[in-house]
Amino acid sequence: MGLNESCEAQYIGRRLFVQTGYGWGWVHEPPGIFPTTHGVPPSFYVRVGHFYRYQGVLRGFLARLEEPGHVYEGFWMVCFTRVAGTYDFTANPTHYNIEICPNEPVEGDPAETPSWSLRWPTWHRSGSPNAAGFAMIAETPQHIEEWLSRKTRVR
Repeated sequence: MGLNESCEAQYIGRRLFVQTGYGWGWVHEPPGIFPTTHGVPPSFYVRVGHFYRYQGVLRGFLARLEEPGHVYEGFWMVCFTRVAGTYDFTANPTHYNIEICPNEPVEGDPAETPSWSLRWPTWHRSGSPNAAGFAMIAETPQHIEEWLSRKTRVR
């Protein structure tokens, strides 16, 4: 349940599109930043800094938001895959949990992670304001649209 290994070398330093979505909801600290959209902030672009592995699998990356005028412009984002499979940012994008904060987030110690949540890496947001939520990530919005179109076709 991770990213294709080729993503690491291919995307460091590149921009990717983050399409935010409702998913299981968003958490903002302080709360109330986006009350009219159920907490979902506008979508944005990020520049990939580096990838990380969790339990030996390439699960996500850290990046900086590059979206002029966005409330989280210049903030850090960390993401991790949510579902089983092998994904990329073009033909097979996927859903992610994302964390956003002004200071670089820190990966939690797996020894301190509750056993019921060991499927996902734990990250600690640093600074305020910060947010956590749900998104799809791809090279462009069109890659997400194409993937969704393939998934919704009648079989």
